[in-house]
Amino acid sequence: MGKRADKSTGAALFTSSIPVAFPKEQEALFREVLTVFETMHLPFAVGGAFALRKHTGISRSTKDLDVFLCPQDASDALARLQEHGFECEITDSVWLAKARHAGHFVDLITGMSNGVIGVEPSWIERACLAKILGINTRVLAAEELLASKLFVTRREPL
Repeated sequence: MGKRADKSTGAALFTSSIPVAFPKEQEALFREVLTVFETMHLPFAVGGAFALRKHTGISRSTKDLDVFLCPQDASDALARLQEHGFECEITDSVWLAKARHAGHFVDLITGMSNGVIGVEPSWIERACLAKILGINTRVLAAEELLASKLFVTRREPL
C-alpha cells in the first residue's frame, strides 16, 4: 500500500492508490481547459480518471481529460478553446471532439458512439463538486460515470 502524509493532521494515511503526478505541460493544459470552461460558465462535468478518483479514491494515470457536455454546448466550448490556441476537431459528430495543445489533448464527449445515449442536462445537474488539479469544478455522478465506462468496455469485442 502507498503511504502519504495527511497535511491537515500530520498523520500518515494508508491507501491502495497514490495520487498520480502528471507532466507539468499536461497538468497545465488540463487546468487551462477547466479554468476556461468554469470562467465561461459552461455546463460540463469531468469523467474518466478524475471522476474515478473522486468516487473511489483510486488514482490512475490518464492520457487525456474527459469533459462531458450536452451536444448544444460543444460548439461554444470548441470556439473558446480555439481562442486560447487549442487545435480543435470534431472526431465523430455523434459523440466526440478533441482539443489539442503541446502534444496533449482533451476529449469533449457529448454521448456514446452508438448514438443512442447522449449527455443530457441531468448529467451536469447531478454532477458532484470536486477540486481537480486545484480547480473547483464538477465530476460526473457515479451513475453516469458507470454508464460511460460500461459502454466503453462493451464497445469493442475482445
